[in-house]
Amino acid sequence: MDESLIKKTAGLSLDDEPVIVEYPTPRTVSTTKKVKSAKTKKEKTKRKKEKKKGKWKWKKQNIKRSEFQGVALDPTLVGKILDKIETAVQRSAKKNQVEIEIKFGKMMGRNSEARLALGGKPRPRIIHKLAFGHFDSDIGLHHFRKVCKSIEESQGPDPTFVDSRRKDTYHATKTQMFVNSKNLKDSTEICYKKRILGDFYIYNPTGEFDFKFLISERIIKNEEESERIKTYRRLFTRSKRRRNWYETSTGNVLSTSIIKLDPAVRNHRYEFEMRVDSQPIVLSALHGLGDGFYQDFHSKLLGVLYTADEINESL
Repeated sequence: MDESLIKKTAGLSLDDEPVIVEYPTPRTVSTTKKVKSAKTKKEKTKRKKEKKKGKWKWKKQNIKRSEFQGVALDPTLVGKILDKIETAVQRSAKKNQVEIEIKFGKMMGRNSEARLALGGKPRPRIIHKLAFGHFDSDIGLHHFRKVCKSIEESQGPDPTFVDSRRKDTYHATKTQMFVNSKNLKDSTEICYKKRILGDFYIYNPTGEFDFKFLISERIIKNEEESERIKTYRRLFTRSKRRRNWYETSTGNVLSTSIIKLDPAVRNHRYEFEMRVDSQPIVLSALHGLGDGFYQDFHSKLLGVLYTADEINESL
């Protein structure tokens, strides 16, 4: 339900590459019938039997796995990401809180099973949202545990994190969606509207997960508006247990979340996202305070991309 609302508000850009995996060139039809040798027929029969038993694997000469290609190591791609983020931030109002998130997940739908671009381009690249069905941010319990372990190892003996438990209720009108968020530890509530400023997707053909970049702003509602919003149609309720890992040197935040929806679509969802400190790019793009803040955001973004690549490669 929320995805349909997001699609209405998200700005579309048509300059992305609409190709995920190159299609193979069709073979020309020959009128001459090829005669297969007895050896070829024997190998084919053997492969079929092994396939049924689950023992058959591709030979090394038939498929060459590309080495992992990170997003942070491609300066051209990083430049495109910076431009898209800056353009999205410029749509924000100066008084609102801007969030820049990188979500781990997989592009589902068209070409979703082709994790390697065989014979094509193995490098990560920006993909238009119309080139696939939808983005599934549920990474599963197995990979969730591996992500937590990877973060703990990178944090060292004294990790900095904060645990929280919230209950978010989503209300909607015909054109807008609002969130009433309650902290289950101290029972404090906050009501806000989340407006999408821009989103785009990074396809990682050699990694386990793709990335979704989401740039949004929070419009906080006062107490009177919050009471009125509670009377709107309720879409669903989301209970979330989150652990925020803080990188003290960069100000970036790594978040692991276990989510339960009501009404339930799945038992639990396991998500991982990274939030980039948005203050430098806001000061640069909205307030025009010089290139120093832009360069500061560039270094923060590179840091979070390097971390994302390391985690994606370890899965």
